[in-house]
Amino acid sequence: MIPSSNRIEAENPPTGRFVTSEGLRIHYVALGPDDPDAPTAILIHGATGNLNDMTFDLGPRLAAQGVRVICFDRPGLGHSERAPVEGWLPSTQARVLEGASQALGLRRAVLIGHSWGGAVALAWAIATPARALGAVIFAGASMPWGAWGLASSVWHPKSNAGSSTSELVGGVPALSVEATSVVGSTGV
Repeated sequence: MIPSSNRIEAENPPTGRFVTSEGLRIHYVALGPDDPDAPTAILIHGATGNLNDMTFDLGPRLAAQGVRVICFDRPGLGHSERAPVEGWLPSTQARVLEGASQALGLRRAVLIGHSWGGAVALAWAIATPARALGAVIFAGASMPWGAWGLASSVWHPKSNAGSSTSELVGGVPALSVEATSVVGSTGV
Protein backbone atom coordinates (compact mmCIF):
# COMPACT_ATOMS: atom_id res chain seq x y z
CA MET A 1 0.00 0.00 0.00
CA ILE A 2 1.29 3.44 -0.93
CA PRO A 3 1.33 5.79 2.09
CA SER A 4 -0.66 9.01 1.90
CA SER A 5 1.09 12.30 1.23
CA ASN A 6 0.07 13.46 4.74
CA ARG A 7 1.82 10.46 6.28
CA ILE A 8 4.92 11.00 4.16
CA GLU A 9 5.09 14.68 5.15
CA ALA A 10 4.55 13.81 8.83
CA GLU A 11 7.44 11.35 8.69
CA ASN A 12 9.65 13.77 6.73
CA PRO A 13 9.05 17.29 8.05
CA PRO A 14 10.76 20.33 6.53
CA THR A 15 14.34 20.77 7.76
CA GLY A 16 14.61 24.43 6.88
CA ARG A 17 12.58 27.58 6.53
CA PHE A 18 10.20 29.01 3.96
CA VAL A 19 10.30 32.12 1.81
CA THR A 20 7.60 33.33 -0.56
CA SER A 21 8.22 33.94 -4.25
CA GLU A 22 5.45 34.60 -6.78
CA GLY A 23 2.96 33.56 -4.10
CA LEU A 24 4.62 30.14 -3.68
CA ARG A 25 6.12 28.80 -0.47
CA ILE A 26 9.71 27.82 -1.24
CA HIS A 27 11.59 25.64 1.24
CA TYR A 28 15.29 26.33 1.82
CA VAL A 29 18.14 25.56 4.18
CA ALA A 30 20.88 28.10 4.90
CA LEU A 31 24.34 26.90 5.91
CA GLY A 32 27.54 28.72 6.74
CA PRO A 33 28.01 32.33 7.76
CA ASP A 34 24.99 34.62 7.96
CA ASP A 35 27.07 37.37 6.41
CA PRO A 36 25.91 39.21 3.28
CA ASP A 37 29.55 39.87 2.36
CA ALA A 38 30.54 36.18 2.46
CA PRO A 39 30.87 34.40 -0.88
CA THR A 40 27.49 32.82 -1.63
CA ALA A 41 26.60 29.60 -3.40
CA ILE A 42 23.08 28.51 -4.25
CA LEU A 43 22.73 24.74 -4.58
CA ILE A 44 19.98 23.34 -6.83
CA HIS A 45 19.14 19.63 -6.69
CA GLY A 46 18.30 17.36 -9.60
CA ALA A 47 15.19 15.92 -11.17
CA THR A 48 13.51 13.76 -8.54
CA GLY A 49 15.44 14.85 -5.47
CA ASN A 50 15.13 17.51 -2.84
CA LEU A 51 17.44 19.88 -0.98
CA ASN A 52 18.69 17.01 1.19
CA ASP A 53 20.74 15.93 -1.85
CA MET A 54 22.77 19.10 -1.33
CA THR A 55 22.78 19.29 2.48
CA PHE A 56 24.25 15.89 3.30
CA ASP A 57 27.76 16.58 1.96
CA LEU A 58 28.45 19.39 -0.53
CA GLY A 59 26.61 22.15 1.34
CA PRO A 60 28.35 21.49 4.67
CA ARG A 61 31.76 21.25 2.95
CA LEU A 62 31.31 24.64 1.32
CA ALA A 63 29.96 26.16 4.55
CA ALA A 64 32.98 24.84 6.48
CA GLN A 65 35.17 26.90 4.14
CA GLY A 66 33.30 30.12 4.89
CA VAL A 67 30.86 30.03 1.97
CA ARG A 68 27.29 31.15 2.63
CA VAL A 69 25.21 28.28 1.20
CA ILE A 70 21.51 28.33 0.31
CA CYS A 71 19.92 25.03 -0.71
CA PHE A 72 16.45 25.27 -2.25
CA ASP A 73 13.79 22.65 -2.81
CA ARG A 74 12.98 23.31 -6.44
CA PRO A 75 9.36 24.39 -7.08
CA GLY A 76 7.11 21.34 -6.94
CA LEU A 77 9.65 19.14 -5.17
CA GLY A 78 10.46 18.53 -1.53
CA HIS A 79 8.44 20.97 0.53
CA SER A 80 8.24 23.75 -2.10
CA GLU A 81 4.98 24.51 -3.86
CA ARG A 82 4.67 23.99 -7.61
CA ALA A 83 4.25 26.92 -9.97
CA PRO A 84 0.78 26.62 -11.54
CA VAL A 85 1.83 27.29 -15.15
CA GLU A 86 4.74 25.44 -16.77
CA GLY A 87 6.26 24.81 -13.35
CA TRP A 88 8.58 22.13 -14.69
CA LEU A 89 10.38 24.47 -17.12
CA PRO A 90 13.92 25.49 -16.10
CA SER A 91 13.07 29.11 -16.90
CA THR A 92 10.02 29.06 -14.61
CA GLN A 93 11.91 27.39 -11.78
CA ALA A 94 14.83 29.81 -12.23
CA ARG A 95 12.49 32.81 -12.07
CA VAL A 96 10.79 31.54 -8.90
CA LEU A 97 14.12 30.73 -7.21
CA GLU A 98 15.57 34.11 -8.23
CA GLY A 99 12.57 35.74 -6.54
CA ALA A 100 13.20 33.60 -3.46
CA SER A 101 16.87 34.62 -3.39
CA GLN A 102 15.89 38.28 -3.65
CA ALA A 103 13.36 37.83 -0.82
CA LEU A 104 16.22 36.43 1.27
CA GLY A 105 18.33 39.50 0.48
CA LEU A 106 20.97 37.52 -1.39
CA ARG A 107 23.34 39.40 -3.62
CA ARG A 108 25.35 37.83 -6.41
CA ALA A 109 25.93 34.11 -6.05
CA VAL A 110 27.50 31.14 -7.78
CA LEU A 111 24.70 28.85 -8.95
CA ILE A 112 25.53 25.17 -8.50
CA GLY A 113 23.16 22.68 -10.08
CA HIS A 114 23.01 18.92 -10.50
CA SER A 115 21.10 17.14 -13.27
CA TRP A 116 17.83 19.04 -13.93
CA GLY A 117 19.04 21.54 -11.31
CA GLY A 118 21.91 22.23 -13.74
CA ALA A 119 19.38 23.21 -16.39
CA VAL A 120 17.70 25.50 -13.83
CA ALA A 121 21.07 27.05 -12.89
CA LEU A 122 21.85 27.75 -16.56
CA ALA A 123 18.41 29.26 -17.18
CA TRP A 124 18.88 31.41 -14.07
CA ALA A 125 22.33 32.60 -15.19
CA ILE A 126 21.00 33.45 -18.66
CA ALA A 127 18.03 35.37 -17.27
CA THR A 128 19.96 37.35 -14.63
CA PRO A 129 23.64 37.45 -15.61
CA ALA A 130 24.33 40.49 -13.42
CA ARG A 131 23.32 38.47 -10.33
CA ALA A 132 25.05 35.21 -11.25
CA LEU A 133 28.74 35.09 -10.41
CA GLY A 134 28.86 31.84 -12.35
CA ALA A 135 27.22 28.51 -12.96
CA VAL A 136 28.76 25.21 -11.88
CA ILE A 137 26.93 22.28 -13.42
CA PHE A 138 27.29 18.62 -12.38
CA ALA A 139 25.87 16.13 -14.89
CA GLY A 140 23.52 18.85 -16.08
CA ALA A 141 20.58 18.36 -18.41
CA SER A 142 21.84 21.14 -20.63
CA MET A 143 22.35 19.59 -24.06
CA PRO A 144 19.91 18.17 -26.61
CA TRP A 145 19.13 14.49 -26.26
CA GLY A 146 16.66 11.90 -27.45
CA ALA A 147 14.75 11.59 -30.67
CA TRP A 148 12.77 14.76 -29.97
CA GLY A 149 15.60 16.99 -28.74
CA LEU A 150 13.83 17.46 -25.40
CA ALA A 151 16.44 19.70 -23.77
CA SER A 152 16.64 21.85 -26.88
CA SER A 153 12.90 22.40 -26.94
CA VAL A 154 12.96 23.31 -23.26
CA TRP A 155 15.60 25.99 -23.78
CA HIS A 156 14.45 27.40 -27.08
CA PRO A 157 11.05 26.10 -28.21
CA LYS A 158 11.69 27.07 -31.85
CA SER A 159 15.15 25.50 -32.03
CA ASN A 160 15.93 21.95 -33.05
CA ALA A 161 18.02 19.18 -31.55
CA GLY A 162 20.96 20.22 -33.74
CA SER A 163 21.55 23.46 -31.85
CA SER A 164 25.10 24.30 -30.93
CA THR A 165 26.13 24.70 -27.31
CA SER A 166 26.35 28.49 -27.60
CA GLU A 167 22.86 28.69 -29.09
CA LEU A 168 21.49 26.29 -26.49
CA VAL A 169 22.76 28.03 -23.39
CA GLY A 170 22.96 31.59 -24.64
CA GLY A 171 26.67 32.06 -24.04
CA VAL A 172 26.66 30.86 -20.42
CA PRO A 173 30.12 29.28 -20.77
CA ALA A 174 31.44 32.84 -20.44
CA LEU A 175 29.76 32.95 -17.01
CA SER A 176 31.21 29.64 -15.82
CA VAL A 177 33.69 29.52 -12.97
CA GLU A 178 35.92 26.79 -11.68
CA ALA A 179 34.68 25.25 -8.45
CA THR A 180 38.10 25.86 -6.89
CA SER A 181 37.55 29.61 -7.19
CA VAL A 182 34.52 29.22 -4.94
CA VAL A 183 35.86 26.82 -2.33
CA GLY A 184 39.60 27.38 -2.30
CA SER A 185 42.32 24.90 -3.12
CA THR A 186 40.76 21.74 -1.63
CA GLY A 187 39.18 20.77 -4.93
CA VAL A 188 35.82 20.05 -3.31
